[in-house]
Amino acid sequence: MKRRLLMLCLFLFITTVQVLAQKTVTGKVTDDEANPLPGVSVQVKGTNAGVTTDSDGNYSIKVNKGQTLVISFKGTVTEERIVGNSSHLNFYLKRAAAALDQVVVVGYGSQRKADLTGAVATIDVQKAVGSRPVPDLARDLQGSSPGLLITTSSGDLGQAPEIHLRGITGSVNAEATPLILLDNVPIPDMNMVNPEDIESISVLKDAASASIYGARASWGVILLTSKKGKKGRIHVSYNNNFAWSSPMNTPKIADGAEGAEYMLQQYRRTAPTTASFNILGAYYDDLSIERMKQWKALYGGMNLGPEMVEGRDFERRAGQTYYYRAWDIDKLFLNPASPLMKHNLSITGGDDKTTYFASFGV
Repeated sequence: MKRRLLMLCLFLFITTVQVLAQKTVTGKVTDDEANPLPGVSVQVKGTNAGVTTDSDGNYSIKVNKGQTLVISFKGTVTEERIVGNSSHLNFYLKRAAAALDQVVVVGYGSQRKADLTGAVATIDVQKAVGSRPVPDLARDLQGSSPGLLITTSSGDLGQAPEIHLRGITGSVNAEATPLILLDNVPIPDMNMVNPEDIESISVLKDAASASIYGARASWGVILLTSKKGKKGRIHVSYNNNFAWSSPMNTPKIADGAEGAEYMLQQYRRTAPTTASFNILGAYYDDLSIERMKQWKALYGGMNLGPEMVEGRDFERRAGQTYYYRAWDIDKLFLNPASPLMKHNLSITGGDDKTTYFASFGV
């Protein structure tokens, strides 16, 4: 009886000491962009004691000095920290890169990559978009995924690049271009999308995509998912990019006399009696070609200004205008270098009921 009483007293003493040794530890859990994370598990390692963070990422838990707190959240790297004298511990959880490889977006949902059939590629948006000084999303994706071919056949302003997946030529009356979807809504081209607004990109490369999206997806699908608002305090982000672009390889154009002589010879191959030819109202013949050579010998290299002087730079014969002065087309119409810049401002935030994301790009 005395032994049992002694054991009970000893148990009560140890329990009382443990309770007195406990203290309340508080803190906040945020992601690598300083956004609060709600619903994060905060657990005392080796015990069943644990709590979850509130909507602002805050937590409060009772723990003994020397015990370890384990902070875990889906899609992030688990953190562990031994409790010392401090009663306030903040945690910053990094996004787990491996988790991105396990789940891919397919059609209107997602599935584990191990269970996926068909050729699907996920593109690292930060690497493909965030590190390139390119003004549009399509050119940002050049070289980012095998089988994705992006070419520019025109230099027109606002012209969308041509996109092909594993093939360039389609069947009769069909274009071998992939279907482009932004949040599952078809769009004609990627020039409509601000690159900074994209959260994830998935590329469905083979004809199996037609089982989800129909015949239009026979040449592949590019799935774009836009960024959404996040719970937490308002977060403002601004970034910019500056670059210079210049022509790398321009065709060499023959000077006035040489080019005109080539053209006249070409005409005479099919019509030997050709005396002259005209291009946009400008006439050329043997006499004018000879005078073009004389003009180059007299005035070549001189800065005569843009004004054309009759008798020196051109003449009129029998109602036809013959030009002697040659112009450097590259200098007239091509800039040696052009500035390129991007500016993007985004605002995100929200609470338990409403989230918002707004972006402005120039």
